[in-house]
Amino acid sequence: MDEIGYIDTAPYFANGNGNPINIDHILNRIYKLLSDYGYAKESTEFIYYLDRIAEDMTISEESRIGPTPTYSLPHKLAVDLNNNTDFLDDDYRFYIFYILCRLHQELDDYEGMRKLVNRYEQEFQGHPYYGKLKSFSLVNSTNPETLSKALDEAFDNSRDNPDYPDLHKILAEVIMILIEKEAQYVGSNTDIPKDDQELLEIGKREINRAVESGDYSAEYLSVKAQIESLNGEHDAAKASISHAISELSRSRTNYTNLSAKFGRIETHIEIRQQQSRLEDRTDEISSSVTKSETQVEEAKKRIKELNSEIDTIHQDFSECFRVSWVFLSNYRSHRDNRSNSDQSC
Repeated sequence: MDEIGYIDTAPYFANGNGNPINIDHILNRIYKLLSDYGYAKESTEFIYYLDRIAEDMTISEESRIGPTPTYSLPHKLAVDLNNNTDFLDDDYRFYIFYILCRLHQELDDYEGMRKLVNRYEQEFQGHPYYGKLKSFSLVNSTNPETLSKALDEAFDNSRDNPDYPDLHKILAEVIMILIEKEAQYVGSNTDIPKDDQELLEIGKREINRAVESGDYSAEYLSVKAQIESLNGEHDAAKASISHAISELSRSRTNYTNLSAKFGRIETHIEIRQQQSRLEDRTDEISSSVTKSETQVEEAKKRIKELNSEIDTIHQDFSECFRVSWVFLSNYRSHRDNRSNSDQSC
C-alpha cells in the first residue's frame, strides 16, 4: 500500500508519540480523506489508518509522560465525548471505541478487549467493523466453542458486508488461526464446513477477494501467505510473505516488530515446506520398503516352490534308481544262472 502523504505526515504519526491529546487532529485528517479525497469508509486505506492510530498509541501507553490512552479514551466514551472533529458524534464515538479495542489487542489484553466489546455491543453491533473487533476478541481463546463463535462472527460479517475488503481478510485470518490451532468448528452455521480443506478453500477465496481491492496493507499478504502454506502451496506462500516484507512501510512505528513477525512467518513456511518434503520422501521410502517386502515374500514363495520341485525330482530320481537297481540285480542273477547252466551241460 502506498502511504497517503497527507495522513502519513500528520504530527501524530510523524512524531511517533501516539499521544491521545492529538487524536482529534489525526481523525480530522482521516475525515478529509473521506470528504475531500474520495475514499470510502469501507476502503482499505480508511481502516488502515484507524489501525495505525491504535498501533501508535502503544507508545503513549507505555510512556510515563502525559495521559494514557486506556484512561483518556474510556473517559471520552463514558463521560465527555468532546468531539472536535468534523465527524458526527455517533461516528466519532464508534471510532474512539474501535481505536480503544484495537489498542487493547495491540497490548495483548484480550480480556480487556472482550469486556469493551461486550459492554458496547448493544450500541455498536450494527456497525460492520464491530464484527471485526468481536471476532478478534474471541479468536485468542483455545476453547473450540469460543473459536467457533469468532468464526461465526467473521463469516456473517464478511457475507453481510461484501464491499469491505478488510472483513474478507479478517475471515481468512480467523480461518487460518483456527486451523493452526487444530480447532474444529463446532458451531451451528450449516454454511460453514467442518472439514479443514473446505475451510481453507473459503479462506483462500476470501483473502483473494480482499487483495482484489488493489491497494492493501502488508498484513493482507501475510494472511495470504499463511493460507497458501496451510494449503500446501509453499512456493506461492514464500513469494507472498516476501512481498509482504517488501511492502511493509518503514514509516510505521511498529515496523521493527512487524518485520520480525513476518520473518517468523517466513521461517515457519520454510519449515512446513521441509516437513512436507520429508513426509513425501518418507512415503516414497515406505512404498519402496513395502515393495521390497513384497518381492522378498514372492522370492520366499518361489524358493519354497523350487524346493518342492527339487524334492519331487529327488523322489523321482530315487524311484528311478531303485527300479534300475532291481533291474540290474535281476539281470545279474539271470546271467549267473545261465552261466551255471551252461557249465553243467
